[in-house]
Amino acid sequence: MPELPEVENVRRSLAPVLIGATLRSCTILRADVCEVHDGTAPTPRHMLEGAKIVAINRRGKQLALLAHDGRTLCIHLGMTGSLELVADASAPHTHITWRVGPRTLAFRDPRRFGGLWPFESEHALLAARWSKLGPDALIATAEHLHES
Repeated sequence: MPELPEVENVRRSLAPVLIGATLRSCTILRADVCEVHDGTAPTPRHMLEGAKIVAINRRGKQLALLAHDGRTLCIHLGMTGSLELVADASAPHTHITWRVGPRTLAFRDPRRFGGLWPFESEHALLAARWSKLGPDALIATAEHLHES
């Protein structure tokens, strides 16, 4: 299972490539790994197609891609998931891909315990998902632990 240090490593390794880049031509190969809060089918727009990435945040073992227009995509890698730049986007268990310049960003999750959740804003992500999480382990203080 990707633990917090591995998820932070994914964030740090993708940040230099994705921040400032535009996610182009999103392909949703398995819509069931995406959960849109209004119950509609996920679209490439939900998955940030055409968005310029301005930040990649992490809370616990979840990542968030923040777009220039406010749209935010929450990504949980589950037990076996990965989010990486790949040469071969046709590998098994590839569920979503984005073109990033000459490269392909791929979300893969062989056991499908992960997922993607689009939000119209970072505030909506914080309210709907991340507010339910405890303090992040990398910033937790003694006071946080005492409150728990």
